[in-house]
Amino acid sequence: MSYYATNAVYKLLEAHRNEQFIWASGTAWILLYADNTAHVRAVAFVSGHSMGSTDSQIVDRLKAAETTANLLAEIAQLPFAVIQFDNRAASIDRVELNGNSIELSALRDWFSKVGLPVNAGATQKPINSAESSAYHNWQRNNLGSIKVSDVDLIRIDAGAKSVAELVELKRSFDPLEKWKPYPQDFDNFNVVANLANRIGAKFTIAYNQRVSKTEIGDDASRLSLFSYSKSNGPQILGVVTFDQFVKGAYLS
Repeated sequence: MSYYATNAVYKLLEAHRNEQFIWASGTAWILLYADNTAHVRAVAFVSGHSMGSTDSQIVDRLKAAETTANLLAEIAQLPFAVIQFDNRAASIDRVELNGNSIELSALRDWFSKVGLPVNAGATQKPINSAESSAYHNWQRNNLGSIKVSDVDLIRIDAGAKSVAELVELKRSFDPLEKWKPYPQDFDNFNVVANLANRIGAKFTIAYNQRVSKTEIGDDASRLSLFSYSKSNGPQILGVVTFDQFVKGAYLS
């Protein structure tokens, strides 16, 4: 199994060195753990140990992602966890939780203590072919009664020390004007949207078109933007250039 370590949106943001956007990629994720009603109970920054040997620019970005994940939890008054695992292993029996090595059963106990209805049953959601880690496989098989969503991109207001927007990135081969969010993704959208509402941030779905099947085979020069709420579903905001997206005029 393999997963995408980056995409065209991340690449353009890296090139512009725009510090208002924060994200985790590769073998690192900002994860929202929610109950069956999509009510977020905990925020976690999860990463593989191999991320520690990468270049300084990526290290700095991931540190910023961890700090911002913690900020999300603080604003929402939710428990926060830093979880590290051996992403090179086919199976794992231990992880590091907030710097302490623990067995996986203790990690499941931690999720239970923060109010998540964990059980040993497997979730019904199919395994995403873009995911690959022993931790994700364990999570899928042992935390099946909860909902887990990753946050793709965060726009921060550094001056106010607040989060302005949570962005869900989507891409496929469909033209920008024809693509619409898929209903099967709405459960995950509900989790992110609920957290956005809780912290007073916007939630936006940003779609860009793939042009080839290579790892970075997508074009982010233009994006189709949608707002989303559980009650109203996705609402088209329009097609914008990448620069217009960065400026965020649609947020006002």
